[in-house]
Amino acid sequence: MENYTAVQKELIGALVGLARSLNETNSDISALDSIIGGLNAIDSVSSDDIQAVRMAKQRAVPDCSTCQNPCGKTFDYDLDDLNKLAPETAALKYLLIEKMRG
Repeated sequence: MENYTAVQKELIGALVGLARSLNETNSDISALDSIIGGLNAIDSVSSDDIQAVRMAKQRAVPDCSTCQNPCGKTFDYDLDDLNKLAPETAALKYLLIEKMRG
């Protein structure tokens, strides 16, 4: 399995949350630009990169942050949860992350 730093995991989790949020809305191209920018930043991630992805999600689904009954559909993904999956499934998800990184 790939070893990511805590900040890389946070960025990847935020990217998953943003991608999930796009299923809930008709967002503009800026959300996709944020996903591409975030993927390109994984190796040299900063807190600004994470904040940019989270702001894109806020723009895509502005009501989620104030929802009285959160559904969890747009939550950031906890990459540590991959360790709870069957090894074959976790390996495929890590492979997907690596392929998206380029």
